[in-house]
Amino acid sequence: MNHNHHNPDSKLKFPTAIDLHKLLVGKHSAISSLNTYTLEKVRQRAAMLEAEGKEKVLR
Repeated sequence: MNHNHHNPDSKLKFPTAIDLHKLLVGKHSAISSLNTYTLEKVRQRAAMLEAEGKEKVLR
């Protein structure tokens, strides 16, 4: 990882541990938010289908 230090003008840069940490935390946070949103939508849909099923039975 000394490449960045010894070649500051080089177009090739290696990520630092901090860069990698930010990348991983950001992706984890985005995935976590997506999973929470998706789970809530699945629960809502299941509740709606269950309600529709009960209505059909009562008819």
